[in-house]
Amino acid sequence: MPKKNGKLKICVDFRKLNAATKKGPYSLPFTNEVINIVVGHEVYTFLDGFFGYHHISIALGDQYKIAFIVDWGAFVWVIMPFGVKNEPPTYQKVVTKAFCEYIDVFMKIF
Repeated sequence: MPKKNGKLKICVDFRKLNAATKKGPYSLPFTNEVINIVVGHEVYTFLDGFFGYHHISIALGDQYKIAFIVDWGAFVWVIMPFGVKNEPPTYQKVVTKAFCEYIDVFMKIF
């Protein structure tokens, strides 16, 4: 689909893939739980993880599972695309592992 700047934007419908995908075992924290933990502190800092998804690589053996075909060829994702069922828990797992020594010391990840 064309963007405003004239370049193309790839839009993939992951509904069938998501319907066939088992839910990942890594759960996300409840919003109320996170709020109750941080309430009362003097300083809050929020980091936006929007671009973090684009740093999670898809395992080479799993890339074919989210391949897509368009008029000019077949393509596979090599990084985590938006819209895949298990992207939020996968991202949560990666970020939790990266910051494990700081969690509950001075950091909460949500």
